[in-house]
Amino acid sequence: MTLHIVYPEMKRGRTLSLTPREVEILYLMAKEKCSQDIAFNLKISKATVRSHKKNMYYKLDVNKSAGAVRRGFEMGILKFA
Repeated sequence: MTLHIVYPEMKRGRTLSLTPREVEILYLMAKEKCSQDIAFNLKISKATVRSHKKNMYYKLDVNKSAGAVRRGFEMGILKFA
């Protein structure tokens, strides 16, 4: 099975949409990558990854990575091919 990213359309007036970078991080989380690996792959610091995750958890109303990935599938941001 292959995992695909679906970038949600940014809708006017919708302030809680995930950014393209947050979607990339969510995709890597779904592939079971740790923060250090995500930082390395995206050429950003681990602190930046943590910041993106924190913002993403708030927007998705979850507390952990598993919840974020589950919500990504529920919202159609992540899809199996």
